[in-house]
Amino acid sequence: MADGGIGDDDCRRAIGARVEYWMARRGMTRKVFGDRLGKSVSWVDKIKRGDRQLDRLSVLRQIATVLDVSLYTLIDGEHAERLRAGTDVPEVAAIKAALEHYDVLAAGSATAPPDLRSLRRDLHYGWQAFQSASYQAVGQLLPDLLGGLQRAFREHTDADRETIARLLVQAYWLAAQLCYKLARFDLGWLAADRGIQLAEWTGDLGLVGHTSRRIVEALMAGSDESAGRALALVRATRDRLEPGLGRASTEYLSGYGMLLLKGSIVAARLNNAALSRDLNQEAARVAERLGGDRNDCWTAFGRPTSRCTGCVRSPTCGRAAGSWRRPAG
Repeated sequence: MADGGIGDDDCRRAIGARVEYWMARRGMTRKVFGDRLGKSVSWVDKIKRGDRQLDRLSVLRQIATVLDVSLYTLIDGEHAERLRAGTDVPEVAAIKAALEHYDVLAAGSATAPPDLRSLRRDLHYGWQAFQSASYQAVGQLLPDLLGGLQRAFREHTDADRETIARLLVQAYWLAAQLCYKLARFDLGWLAADRGIQLAEWTGDLGLVGHTSRRIVEALMAGSDESAGRALALVRATRDRLEPGLGRASTEYLSGYGMLLLKGSIVAARLNNAALSRDLNQEAARVAERLGGDRNDCWTAFGRPTSRCTGCVRSPTCGRAAGSWRRPAG
């Protein structure tokens, strides 16, 4: 068996079924999935049926990277079932309720605002959990985190309010990313929409770039017409961000680069090969300017990342989904 494999027909068929499941959950067609691996559609069909190539851990690692899941999600049946279950329905409902607050921009309250240090810490832990594929942990964290940051933003009227706005925008990013992982694109869209309103309020084009990318991801899940709107948004946002590239921060550049990668994927879907190539090459230039594999604003964008064909890898994608634990206190 090559490089330590699975070696059992039933196991391979089970892995093939998990690959098929995660392709559907990520919204990938056989062609898109195969293209990202540099393989044909017929190769993908063989994998879905449990081909002997699944004996090779190197192949499994490549598949896991493209699907943005841990290796254990493919080879460990119990772990796969836990992850497929995702967050519980009450948690999704609580996230939805938090996203549906329309009074975030209103200020004024006599009560003491929530502790900003704790909220900042919880946001950091939430992103760590997400990048460790601990989606259930994120689902449990998000409702209180969103509610606390929303309340803090409403009740602060001092210089801290803009800082809180930036944290809340990042929490909306986290909510959108989790919802996309759970194939709840309606809630992901809602989170991204809340985020873009607040990002525009701050006047920070870097935040706008990062948030626009989440809207693009929601549009990508729809029809070709929706994908066309996604590409138009990429172009419009790129035009807004380009003038600021000269003295841009690493956070600004990371958001810009990730936006271009998403645009490259959308252009490829719409059979615009020239534009897809141009956007990918422009993203590569941004990655070279950053100078290394980075994780600014939780993008996992940097020089090695840009060399994946539009598939951006999490720096912790190989860790088991259950490995994250929220610190006490």
